[in-house]
Amino acid sequence: MKIRLAFVVALLLVAVALLPFFRPASVIAQSNPQNGFLKWEYKIVNTPANEQNFNALGAEGWELCVGIGPYSTNNNPVTFIFKRINKK
Repeated sequence: MKIRLAFVVALLLVAVALLPFFRPASVIAQSNPQNGFLKWEYKIVNTPANEQNFNALGAEGWELCVGIGPYSTNNNPVTFIFKRINKK
């Protein structure tokens, strides 16, 4: 019984010691060794909501943050704000 308990305790200690090495990718992506923060760049686009436009920007690494303006189906322009990590 004591051996089993010692084994469980040892296993838990090893797991806790290794835990920092198994951080989720999202946590790793959010860290920057230089100052601890990511630098973002932003793009403001005034265009009708169009899947083709969004896919083109997404292929360049842009992520949609917000759309500002009246959403309608008559192709009126809406202001969209995109962001991506500034790699410079």
